[in-house]
Amino acid sequence: MVIASGYHEQAGGLLLLAAATETGLLTQLEQTLPPSAVPSTPACLPLAGSATVRRRLLLTVLFLEAVGLSRTWDLRGYTADGLALLTGRTRAYGYRYTEQSGPEHPDMADPLNNLAIIYFEQGRYAEAEPLYQRALRIREQRLGPEHPRVAYPLNNLANLYKEQGRYAEAEPLYQRALRIFEQQWGPEHPETAEVLYDFASFQVAQDHRPEALSLYHRALQIRERVFGTSHPKTTETRNCLIALLHTLEQHEEAAKLEATQFES
Repeated sequence: MVIASGYHEQAGGLLLLAAATETGLLTQLEQTLPPSAVPSTPACLPLAGSATVRRRLLLTVLFLEAVGLSRTWDLRGYTADGLALLTGRTRAYGYRYTEQSGPEHPDMADPLNNLAIIYFEQGRYAEAEPLYQRALRIREQRLGPEHPRVAYPLNNLANLYKEQGRYAEAEPLYQRALRIFEQQWGPEHPETAEVLYDFASFQVAQDHRPEALSLYHRALQIRERVFGTSHPKTTETRNCLIALLHTLEQHEEAAKLEATQFES
């Protein structure tokens, strides 16, 4: 990642620090990470067990897309040194993606979206919603309404509305996110499968089982091809499809999938 000249830490950095403090993630991370240093740590990097690196790791989790990662799953197994290599930096990644021109600066879309995800996971929906909306607005204005990066806050906002029972508001967002990914990246792309899976869950929540069945089938086919039959995402999708088939009394079809699950 190349940092444009003139970028500096202002409100974006404050937002990050506020997020770390408010959510308690920094404390949790420091308690979870092992204190021992990595023996092969290069001289240009702080010790992997130091407080500095711990904080940088937290910032990376909060600001995944700033380093080219889409989901927290992509971070598994990476040390601070690994993250540095991953991002092409000579130091473990620290937040430098900040506001230069105010709260609507395009670089704010990533931290807004990721902070909203944290609030969503904590059930703090009222706080997550305006952050998702701001991230969506910024990306639409900066990238255009059909850009694939617009689909992420669309899908996230739809998930939020689904959890609140605001189905009429959620459905067009799912449909739009799915259309964007299908048109821009193709109907067999793994990110298309993410929306298919979430949209299927939405249909289940409304007891629209035939619609959910078709969506789960598509998501499973993509994930099996891309990730393999034993990947957690594939297994998760297959389990949902099996449960849905049983509710539809399609027990023979469910048994076939259960056998596949056992074999994998």
